[in-house]
Formats: sequence, C-alpha cells, structure tokens
Amino acid sequence: MMNRRLRASLAQISAEPDRRCLRRSLLPPLLLALSLFGPPGMTSAHEFRADERQRMVDEIVHIARSAGEVGRPALDDRVIAAMAKVPRHEFVPPEHRHAAYRNRPLPIGEGQTISQPYIVALMTDLLRLEGGEKVLEIGTGCGYQAAVLSLLVKNVFSVEIIETLAAEAAQRLQTEAEDLLSQASRSRFSMYHGTAVVAAFGAAAAIDAGDLERARHQVDIAYTAGRASKDMPIVAIVVVAEAMLALAYGEAATASFRLGLAARIRGADDPTDLMVARITAGAREVLGADGFQEQWSAGWAASRTEAIDLADPGRDQVRRR
Repeated sequence: MMNRRLRASLAQISAEPDRRCLRRSLLPPLLLALSLFGPPGMTSAHEFRADERQRMVDEIVHIARSAGEVGRPALDDRVIAAMAKVPRHEFVPPEHRHAAYRNRPLPIGEGQTISQPYIVALMTDLLRLEGGEKVLEIGTGCGYQAAVLSLLVKNVFSVEIIETLAAEAAQRLQTEAEDLLSQASRSRFSMYHGTAVVAAFGAAAAIDAGDLERARHQVDIAYTAGRASKDMPIVAIVVVAEAMLALAYGEAATASFRLGLAARIRGADDPTDLMVARITAGAREVLGADGFQEQWSAGWAASRTEAIDLADPGRDQVRRR
C-alpha cells in the first residue's frame, strides 16, 4: 500500500496537463512494466568510472555533514550506497558525460536538467524510506532519480509528459535494469500507471470540490493511459475512477457494477483502496447492502474484456454526459 504521505499528496492533485501533450506522450511504446533485476554483484559495466562515482559520494557525505539539512549528522547509509551504485554517466547526454560525476546539474534536453547529485541524495534521504514503499515520481526526466529509488523501495512508478524524455528514459532504464539491481531488489517503472493514478486522484479531488466537469476530464486522462497500455491493473484504476464519477452523478448501481469489475482485475499494487472503500460506502447507502452486492456480483461475473472495452470509449455513458 502506498505510504500515507504519498497518498495524501495524490489526493490534492488537480492540475490538468495539456491533453494534446499527454496523448502525444502516450503514443510511443513507453510502458516500462518491468521487474528490474540482475546478478547480485556489480558488473563490469558499472565498475567503469567507479572511482569517480566514489569521489562524488564522498563529496555528498562531506556536504551533508557540513550543511546539517536533514537534522542528522549524516545521510542514510542505504541512500549513499544507492548513489554509489547507479552510473550517473549513463543518464546524461554523451556531450556531458565527462562532467557526470561533478556535483552539479547537467542539461538533458528539452530545457530540463539532471539534478545535482547532492540534491538527489538529499531528496531521497528526506523521504525516510524503509524499503517496502511504493513511490510515484512525477517527472521522470532522464530516469536517474527513479533508478536511485529503485534500489531503496519495493516499487517505483514514474510518469513523464515530454515525449522525447519519456522515450529516452524508457530505453535507458530497460538497458540499465539487467546490470543495476539484484534479485532481491525489484521495481516497476510504469509511465502509464503513474498517469492513471495521478488522474484518478485528481478526479477525486475535483469531485470533492464539486467540479464534475474537471473530474470527467481527469477520468478521460486516466482512460487514455489505460487505453494505451491495455494492462489490466491500470485498467482497474480507470474503472475505479469511473465508478467514483458514476456515484457523483447519483448512479450508484453503475458504480457498484464497476467496483465488482475492478475487483476482478486489480493488481497487488493498486493504490485505490481508500477510494474503493469510499465508493462502496456511498453506493451501499443508496442501494442498501443487498442492492449493492447484487450489482457488485454482476460486475465480478462479467468477462475481463467487459472491464473496459478500450477500443470503444463511446460505451461509457457516464463519460459522455
């Protein structure tokens, strides 16, 4: 289950990215639904420039001790170890690789930068990660932060709206996956998943604010991600978002049916538990326990392809209001 701070942050998200940019970013094959794993030890590829990486880490440790920005005498040893393992030179353009281990940001294209190594370490340390978390990163960039996080938590979900950066990060993380992580450290990078999650919680925030037009737009964004991925756990998030919208329109039976549908295909890492509980309570209040169960069971009994016919967005009458 997502940690509480991340869930609380998601609940406040209501910004609407430009739909044309979003759809453009979803067109290439950017889904990184990976289990990232590799041999237990460091490979020769990652021993390359190891001395420079160690000097970078030593500088980070020194700055952290001097600055005292984390309220402790040093950064978490696990964070330092991750910074020492991820090959930063693989995440910057070739023309800047000579400076990859200097403690400064570097351009990565599209007016964006890879953050200063100390800042990456500091941000990661301030998360106070324990190892079992699921982390959603908004703005993959070059993928460096996601790679660092992947060594520290159970799952990393990352979303990037700039098409070229997303495509490059997808390829880079796929390449690095085999060498970077041990069998015990597996992470999932899913750009579509991140988009669907943010949009679903954005829809929840809009409904709470009484803005159903905005909520419909957020559900559309989630739907675009689900349609692009055709991945059932992502589709389940979309179905839950649609159930929430249906309930907001007073269609408790539709909401109950969709919850049953979603229950059949939800993934183990589905972040919508609280949303499902809220919809369930609302639908039961309208339909009664028996009425809710009848509709929910009908949804559960439906075929997997009935969850959402992603080739036919017109079938969803709630979205077309």
